[in-house]
Amino acid sequence: MEPDPKLLAIRLDEFEKRFDERTAYHREALLLQAKEYERRLEALNGSHERIQEIQREQVRREVFDQVVAGLKDKVDEVRNFKANIEGRIWGIMAAVTVGNIIIASAASVLAAYWMRAK
Repeated sequence: MEPDPKLLAIRLDEFEKRFDERTAYHREALLLQAKEYERRLEALNGSHERIQEIQREQVRREVFDQVVAGLKDKVDEVRNFKANIEGRIWGIMAAVTVGNIIIASAASVLAAYWMRAK
């Protein structure tokens, strides 16, 4: 039994319609996918520029550690200078106090001597 040519033609037309529809859907899906890729790429391009900007503004860890170490050294120098100055101030105050005691004692002795001499 041989297939009916009209039935084969109908099936072929149906197959061609489905194939055309499927091709159109695939084409539409590819266009949507391309638009989505473009959107994502644009977002990534912006992110890359933002990351580069952040990297330009940030200080590397090694540089930061060097600056902190330098500042710690300066703080130690200031503390040593402060302790030196405080020691000198205490020394001057002690000398002035001893000087006042000596002057007051000398003035008392001279006053007592001067009072006896009269």
